[in-house]
Amino acid sequence: MTELWKKRFNNYLRHRFNYLSYIFQGGFLIALLLAGGFGAVYYRRLINTIPENFPTLLVTILIISAVISSLKVKFFLLPADRVFLLAYEGRMEKYIRYSFFYSYVRSLPIIILTGLLTTPVFIRLGFEENDLIVGFITLFTLHFLSFFVIIRSYIVKIKWFRFYLLVMNSAVLYLTIKGAVWIGVLLSIALITLPFLLCRKKMLQWERLIELESSQKNRFEQFANLFVDVPSLQNQVRTRKYFGWVLSLIHVNDPRLYLSVRTFFRKGSYVWIYIRLLMLGALVLSYLSSEIITYLFVPLCLWVTYQQLIAIIKEQYRDTFLIILQDNLTSHSIVKMIFCLLILQSFIYSFIQLPGLHEAFIVLLEGLLFSYVLTMKKEMSDKKRN
Repeated sequence: MTELWKKRFNNYLRHRFNYLSYIFQGGFLIALLLAGGFGAVYYRRLINTIPENFPTLLVTILIISAVISSLKVKFFLLPADRVFLLAYEGRMEKYIRYSFFYSYVRSLPIIILTGLLTTPVFIRLGFEENDLIVGFITLFTLHFLSFFVIIRSYIVKIKWFRFYLLVMNSAVLYLTIKGAVWIGVLLSIALITLPFLLCRKKMLQWERLIELESSQKNRFEQFANLFVDVPSLQNQVRTRKYFGWVLSLIHVNDPRLYLSVRTFFRKGSYVWIYIRLLMLGALVLSYLSSEIITYLFVPLCLWVTYQQLIAIIKEQYRDTFLIILQDNLTSHSIVKMIFCLLILQSFIYSFIQLPGLHEAFIVLLEGLLFSYVLTMKKEMSDKKRN
């Protein structure tokens, strides 16, 4: 079982690093750093604007408890294991132990980040340094104990164990922060012992674990598919009849443009990527108060949108039945469609700046210019290549 776990762990790392290397080669890391910088500034402003009558302590404790209670264990199980490993279920103690250790270490950065993000809130509430140290110790203790309960829920069937973890972790955190440390210790003991006392029949939940493993892999591949082509997610076509009215506006006498728009709406998740980026940018712009940051953020949003949509060219060229359309005109039609989408995005971002006509005009002007520069750069590179 040790060799099996190591082999699957190595395959898992190889699969993750192959996609992550492509993701971080582009501008995603820069966009992430900029988003982190903007988020830090506005998170501090949000903390300072919280009203005094708001239950800040209770909400913060519930958020921390929800993060701890939502953690999952990585078992590296495959669909075939429900047949081939079922006979070895009694020998899987080492396999489960290795999975527990890896999952615990993997979740530590999440817990540390949660503690760091909530520390300014506790400081604003008037907690001193000793209180924060006790809080961090309690946080890591609950994280460790909760993992035992999560592991137990995969070995025996425990109903509502996530809700149980949420309630118990919230109670322990609240009592510890309020100074009732010994009551918090007793509740911590109850947290770890009750699931072992109430459920004694051990039976690994194979279907549940395999489904959990499959959903985690699918979520990662869907995220990676935003930056690089994932073979398992390609060639997925959906009807999406609610976008049919858009296709009716395009003249069929321009087959390449019609095909590009149809690919955008029906194949993969390009249309939802565009809508998500559009809404996310609009939401951020509605809260930005600095004009300079607004003028810098709009080109960033347009550039990210362009980088995601330009992959439609590869999407069309991948299909063998489109081999007759693999020329410069096809690429031109896709770039033309992306240019129209970027213009629409620029108009929406300018409307958000109203009633400030000066700001709206500048946002619209820089959006149009940046959209033109992006698409013309692609056109020029295609002409040089041909």
